[in-house]
Amino acid sequence: DKMYSISLDIPGLRQEDIDIEVKDNHLHISGERKYEKKTEKNNVLRSEKRYGKFSRVFSLPQNVNSDAIEANFENGVLEVTLPKEEKSQSKKIQISGTPCT
Repeated sequence: DKMYSISLDIPGLRQEDIDIEVKDNHLHISGERKYEKKTEKNNVLRSEKRYGKFSRVFSLPQNVNSDAIEANFENGVLEVTLPKEEKSQSKKIQISGTPCT
């Protein structure tokens, strides 16, 4: 595999309600849900409010390229892709000079 993937179901949130940050080799994902609805009927004002915060922290493996992390949020599902750094490949080094006889 060339990457790790994290998927979170967070329905009811908008993209601007979600924060993603890499700090000290940890991936921090947090969000806040704010909902308010007011209706007035027959001289009665009805107000509903829902509020909630969430936060998750994931330790990143050493081989994650944190500069290339990408996130996509669609239909209440947040997908975060964490590409792995390419492994350095060994290479044979030619030795120059005069051979010993």
